[in-house]
Amino acid sequence: LEDSYIKIERLKDKIKPIIEDEKSKLKYFNTRKEKNSTQLREFYELQKSTYEVQLNLGSKILLLFEKYINLEFSNEYSVISYSWDKPRMIGWKIFNSDISVTFREFVLFLNQFPEYAKEAQEIQNSNYPLMKKIDGSIFTDFIHFLSQNKPISHKRKITLNFIRNFISRDSEINKIYSNIGIDYFNLINENEAQAFARDQNKLLEDLGWPNDYFEDVDSLRNLIQIKDDYSKLDLFTRFRISMENQIKDILFICISDKFKRDIDIFYHAKIDKEYKKNKDIYKYISDITLGGGHFFLIKFWESFPSNFPERKRLLELLEKLSKILNSTVHDRKTIDEKELHFRNTTVSDLIRDVEEYLKISELIFQEMPWHLVPMQTSGSYPWVFSGNAWSHSHTGTKIIRVLSLKRLSSEGEELLVWNPSKINPVMSEARIIKRKG
Repeated sequence: LEDSYIKIERLKDKIKPIIEDEKSKLKYFNTRKEKNSTQLREFYELQKSTYEVQLNLGSKILLLFEKYINLEFSNEYSVISYSWDKPRMIGWKIFNSDISVTFREFVLFLNQFPEYAKEAQEIQNSNYPLMKKIDGSIFTDFIHFLSQNKPISHKRKITLNFIRNFISRDSEINKIYSNIGIDYFNLINENEAQAFARDQNKLLEDLGWPNDYFEDVDSLRNLIQIKDDYSKLDLFTRFRISMENQIKDILFICISDKFKRDIDIFYHAKIDKEYKKNKDIYKYISDITLGGGHFFLIKFWESFPSNFPERKRLLELLEKLSKILNSTVHDRKTIDEKELHFRNTTVSDLIRDVEEYLKISELIFQEMPWHLVPMQTSGSYPWVFSGNAWSHSHTGTKIIRVLSLKRLSSEGEELLVWNPSKINPVMSEARIIKRKG
């Protein structure tokens, strides 16, 4: 932490000469008589002012900009926060709102959760002054530290627990809303206030961290890593949700133009009546279950001959895992007697089968697709989309960049990106196989 503060001070020392340099440039342009000197003077004056404002305000600059838009242009514009690091954004919004939490208070907060006992002890044993207040950067470091080898949704979960613990009074909540130009007391009535304070999920959403569907899904690779953190029933339930999501990724690859090679999936894949009636392949796959995904893949491969020798084993494992997970998480009375023995599957047996299933999936389809919500767009035909993404082939999240010949249709559009070539850092040959506005 001390090293970080030293680096920040050095950065300030570097910015100050830049401002002085801008001042000297301004003096130079003031002496010029050319046609464009007025515009250039205005530009450099504005640039100098921007440097000075950012140096003086620091992290508050974007918060004040959001507040200004909400107060002055609420009838014309709405503000949506996009962040490459959501804990950092939330941390600075909270601690720039006169919310005070000491290092000692944070450690006491962690002691409420047995799963953080080791991390709390490590933090307490550090040399940081116990009565010193934490800021947005320290808060960010803590959240990332506590979320190591945890599910994708864990960062939001621990942040929400932090807010519920330290920001529960109306006056505190109002401070944060006031800082972004929203009147908290007009936002809710007296009857809702108590419920609102109990559930600060709405506050977290309004600060720019929605409860995304994808954050509730763990990658298969991640679940394999954190298998010891859950009871058998909880772990099997999470694996079922994750497997269901992963089979959808495979099916979206199968119907992509590159993979099906112009075969008419609607004609050749003899699927059930519901599919034939709807004819909306994307909606059908989005709503599909684990058993339905297995059935779809069988029918798809029947009508799409392939030379993959591993596909038979993939289907065997998919059917087996479907029966294991369904028999474990469903009521015993609803299970076929022939499949009751699957309830006795151990965690180690499940992990072994899932690892083999994922290995064969990657052998056939290369890398599993990336779930991406772009936070930044640059360029124009082609466009480059950048943002945090996750894949069943990897643990945690990763910042990826994707080259696309088609712009985003809406802000916050979710993309499913398949990158079989594994080219990085810019995925120039990736296929965007699904879009959701």
